[in-house]
Amino acid sequence: GLGQLLTVVFVLTLLWNVLAAGGALESLLSGDPSRLAHRFGRGAGRFFGRFLRMGLAAAPAALLVAGILAGPIFGVRASLDDTAEGAKFWLGLAGILVALFAILLVQLALDLARVRVARDDVRKGVRVFRATLRAVLRRPWQVLAVWVPLALLFVAVSALYLAFRGLLPPSGGAVILVIVLAQQLVMLARAAMRVALWSGEIALVERQWSAAPLASR
Repeated sequence: GLGQLLTVVFVLTLLWNVLAAGGALESLLSGDPSRLAHRFGRGAGRFFGRFLRMGLAAAPAALLVAGILAGPIFGVRASLDDTAEGAKFWLGLAGILVALFAILLVQLALDLARVRVARDDVRKGVRVFRATLRAVLRRPWQVLAVWVPLALLFVAVSALYLAFRGLLPPSGGAVILVIVLAQQLVMLARAAMRVALWSGEIALVERQWSAAPLASR
């Protein structure tokens, strides 16, 4: 039962991620003076199929890039004997961090590809994702310059929240209410930083990729 529940939660999270990406990009890119809710819903439905296919293409790409970058580290780790426990530990940790870094690059490339598709209304989203991923892997520092400051800011917000919780007494109805309110503020900060990330990625796309001609749509 737990496995089925986690599967359902994962699928729903994936679908919401696709819908939210389409809605957010339509809201940020469209010059339509209509209400925000209307633009969000329009973008969520308009780009759902394309963004879903791009996300499905990104999953094996993330595994492939992670394997290419982290595989040699795990290969060296596997070649060591049991006496090198310290080296095996650090190599294993380094391999995990490199794999996570690779997955992050693929996710950021997916973000940029979604921006390009939403801006130019391109139909062949998977092709755009693959081309964008190649560009990101060649010059990862460009998109990381957008992501890293926001990530550090969110780490600082999370640290402040944990420090604030540590100052509160361990029990009490008022304490629970304050904790819930603080958690909501953290979630609002996370949402604001996600919008800021989309905005930074839009600016990066505008600098790096010109609008697609009608013939390529």
